[in-house]
Amino acid sequence: DVCNHAPLLSCTMFLMHKHELLVKLKLKETKLEAFLTEVEAGYKRDNPYHNNAHATDVMQRLATMLTAGVKPIYPALLSDLEFLACILAAVVHDYAHPGKNNAFLINTIDPLAQTH
Repeated sequence: DVCNHAPLLSCTMFLMHKHELLVKLKLKETKLEAFLTEVEAGYKRDNPYHNNAHATDVMQRLATMLTAGVKPIYPALLSDLEFLACILAAVVHDYAHPGKNNAFLINTIDPLAQTH
């Protein structure tokens, strides 16, 4: 496995280096890597859809939409910090997703549905 079973960490760090965000925003690489490792661990590997591969795909597609094409949004309209916020939002968007929809959780009286 090219990314050592950590596609979210590998692809996000690649993107950070490609756009020099660690330098521009004075981010500590080890702290960002630790954060991404924890997030990736929160994506359940047995979840057939909302897993770390899905999060990586969403993050990469968002980055492409923001940076590619005739009129890229980043860096033209988004600051480095705003771009980072978009990328991290994509990274965590399904963190710890239980693999069931809201209706299922409500109908089964799941504690998660009762909490929220």
